[in-house]
Amino acid sequence: MNIMFLYFTDNTDFLHANLDHLEERNQINPDSAFCLLLKHSTNIQLGPKATLDVPFTFVPGNMRLHEALCVVSIRRIDNSDWLYEMPVDPNHPYGRRYADKADYRSGMKQIRWIYPIHGIPESLPVIDQGAKISCQARSRIEEYLEVSLTGAVPSSATGYRPIRTRSITPEDLQRSKTEGVIVGEGNKITEEFSYRLIYGSEEEEAGMKHSVSLTLVKKVRDKLTGIVNLVFNVIYAPFKVMRYDVQLCITATTGGVWRFPVTFQATEAIVDDVITIESVGLNRESSVGFRLTSQRKHPTLFNAYFVAGSDQEFSVAPQTGELQPLGTKGTLIQLAFTPKVYGKNYQAKLVIQTSDMQWTYNLIGTTPEYTPPSGQSQKPIAGPHNAPLKRGKHRNFVRDNLQLTTTAVSSPVKGAPILGNINLSDI
Repeated sequence: MNIMFLYFTDNTDFLHANLDHLEERNQINPDSAFCLLLKHSTNIQLGPKATLDVPFTFVPGNMRLHEALCVVSIRRIDNSDWLYEMPVDPNHPYGRRYADKADYRSGMKQIRWIYPIHGIPESLPVIDQGAKISCQARSRIEEYLEVSLTGAVPSSATGYRPIRTRSITPEDLQRSKTEGVIVGEGNKITEEFSYRLIYGSEEEEAGMKHSVSLTLVKKVRDKLTGIVNLVFNVIYAPFKVMRYDVQLCITATTGGVWRFPVTFQATEAIVDDVITIESVGLNRESSVGFRLTSQRKHPTLFNAYFVAGSDQEFSVAPQTGELQPLGTKGTLIQLAFTPKVYGKNYQAKLVIQTSDMQWTYNLIGTTPEYTPPSGQSQKPIAGPHNAPLKRGKHRNFVRDNLQLTTTAVSSPVKGAPILGNINLSDI
């Protein structure tokens, strides 16, 4: 970290910058959490309109707010004064001090800039040590979430799992709990610690804010290690399938900040209904419909789709639109089924989803039973019938060919006269 110091002046004189070490307010602490990283903090020469970066480090030893002042002072290289005019307005805070003086012009040996610095230590989350809360969509789970605030006091030890979940303790075992302070009305624990969930995006926050309830119910301080344990009551009631990684951010009034990773997961819910569509024939569309309303008192945008692996013979209309408010007749959803072959099991899974709700339906398509065609052939002609060889006079093809006078169409030389005369009586 660094502080950028800009010196705006047209004076060509060089200046000395005297950088005082950072000192925590109201005390002189050699083991301060702040440390300057300049090789020389005094007698640094600056030219006109020069820029100087003042780097420093912040290494807190405990989880509390650290405050310090960075003081930058300058004076001219020849130790001459800067002239300035005293305020003469009697209503000015400093004007009354010099109202009775005749000479309102004086000089300044040095100019100082004071930069207040607030150091807030923050515990970064450990990803592989986060808590996980999971349940089935459109169900409800209630658990305790325990977090350990290491470093909340100087004697805090390490080596503990920072966050974990456990089920709600039965009523008959509540008396055996570790002694601690129960949070209630008039208790100052909620003022000592504040908490909130940090989401990765606005979409995650919109999908989670109606599904998660987080309440601080107890604070336990270990007498041996000094570690402070906070117990939260978490109610998780998701309406649709989701998985979000969020952070539980806890801020102490003393200035420490802790972040803990929490995963909220909702698995697939039980199927709402099984819809069977009977086909009237191949390549002929059959349809059914049902009405669905929003779970709120105002219309809600929705989209309907089939999950991967569903048969393409099914279709849904409309695929996007608005669900009518709760208490109305609802929006009509139409399903169509157009089979192409017999003997196949047609199945699909339909999902209708809004911003905070999800419905799932299994679709089954059936085809009519195949009936092979039936008929009766014509009766044969009454016999008896002669053999094919006896149905006509035998034809002499050689004799017919000898009577040709020109070559036939199939000959390479078409229409040419046939040479020689043949006496038919010799055949």
